[in-house]
Amino acid sequence: RLKEDERTASIPVVVLTAMPGRTVKQTAQWLGVSSVLHKPFDSAELVSTVRDLLKLPLAGGPNHG
Repeated sequence: RLKEDERTASIPVVVLTAMPGRTVKQTAQWLGVSSVLHKPFDSAELVSTVRDLLKLPLAGGPNHG
């Protein structure tokens, strides 16, 4: 629902999962998920992923081009 609402569509979504395999990534991609991290994940990896996503311009924002 986040990606369907124009007010929240540009919010990055990170999925933390214990489920293995490419199916999770494919499903997440289809749903518009920004990043998938598999457990066990390193906390530094999570922080790095979030920082990278926060650097992205928001869709429809002043930097969107």
